[in-house]
Amino acid sequence: MPFRIAISGIGTSVGLGIIKSIRSDSLDHFILGIDNQLTAHSYMVDKFEYIEKVENLKNNERIVKLLNEFKINVLLIASEYEIEWFALNKIDIERKSNAKICIALIEWIKLGNNKLKTYKFLNKIGVSVAAFFEYQFTEDNWISCLNDEPLIDNDFPLFLKPNHGTSNKGIIKFDDLDEFSKFNFPLQKSQYVLQKSLCGKNSFEVTSSIIISKSGEVEFEPFHAQRKLNKGISWEVQKINSPKLDEIVLLISKNMKDYLGSLNIQFMGSEDIGFYPLEVNTRFSGTTSYRLACRRNEVMYLVNDLMDENKSKYIGLKLDKYPIMHRYVEDYLAY
Repeated sequence: MPFRIAISGIGTSVGLGIIKSIRSDSLDHFILGIDNQLTAHSYMVDKFEYIEKVENLKNNERIVKLLNEFKINVLLIASEYEIEWFALNKIDIERKSNAKICIALIEWIKLGNNKLKTYKFLNKIGVSVAAFFEYQFTEDNWISCLNDEPLIDNDFPLFLKPNHGTSNKGIIKFDDLDEFSKFNFPLQKSQYVLQKSLCGKNSFEVTSSIIISKSGEVEFEPFHAQRKLNKGISWEVQKINSPKLDEIVLLISKNMKDYLGSLNIQFMGSEDIGFYPLEVNTRFSGTTSYRLACRRNEVMYLVNDLMDENKSKYIGLKLDKYPIMHRYVEDYLAY
């Protein structure tokens, strides 16, 4: 059955993965692209509409008008900066239009958008989390959230991370307490979290994905991919199997009540030392297109789920051999 699908934030790498997922399912699906800038992706959809940043809109009338004008069935969000706004406006937008919005509850989006809250939540539900510290004004010091002990030199090396933000943005490594004590914070210290470095000889980064339907079903097994990063972008991605990661991801999803959509978790570690979470992304990820190449169409599974259509054909598809994806989105010249 052909659907009429809108994608907000079409110009992102996530937007490209969503487009590929829809087109690979059927060329009969209508795609409305929405963004605050014109990009190459704007020419890959059936209709493109410019709109200013939704988080700056005074109301949701413009979005509602587009959904009604183009008779959209499902709205997908491709920009990490828009998910909180759409989650807050979801009920009202759906009430004023016939569209369904594929988005998680605001409580989970706020959790994923704050690393300190994420680590505290994961620690509370029994997930092993690397030592992390928050700044406490009463102590005028950084205090461990695992044992309430103040920060000491033996805790280093550490990474200072902004509480808000993804893709390794604003992360700084410190090798010792003396170096850290000389740092001038551009924001209040309460806007950061410290996490013990997990970079080791045998450590690598993994992105794990799981899909949760509107009824809470987890019909896809967790999908794990080892990746090499460049400026926070997955530069090389390769599927791996890990029962340890399966257990962790299923535990997390089990504790996120009424979650809907794609849930992506970044880990650092190895099979020998274990895997420790770096961040939780409550949205489609930039590696959506890689999972599509591995015959896992998460986008169309969720579209069919929201539209109460049969989604069984998207479940359980496997390959004898999985590809390695290389992504080059910038030009580098050396002389």
